[in-house]
Amino acid sequence: MAEVEDTAWLDLQQASSKLDERSNRFRKLKHQIRELQEEELRLREAVSSGQSVLDHRLQHYTKRDLQRLVNAFHARLPRQLRNHLYQYFCVYEAPICPARAGRHELPGNTWGIGADS
Repeated sequence: MAEVEDTAWLDLQQASSKLDERSNRFRKLKHQIRELQEEELRLREAVSSGQSVLDHRLQHYTKRDLQRLVNAFHARLPRQLRNHLYQYFCVYEAPICPARAGRHELPGNTWGIGADS
């Protein structure tokens, strides 16, 4: 009888220990999720701020100057920035780019801003 009680007591201790471990892991994961959500919010705010700054700076250049810059550096631009510039040239301003076979392109280039989105 004492052996059964000892075994039951050991089982209870092991179960309690596992429960504590899982509770700690859960708490740590919740904390990591909260940190990741905060980081995501900071990054979204940074992107939004960057787009606002870009919009402001775009107003100081002529479209032709911007087209030359974009054409020269398009391969190094992130897709999101290329799409943002495409919207500036073809959506927000008076459209200056024709749609060719479903691909929107700036005059003088063949890399298709906005075609991937």
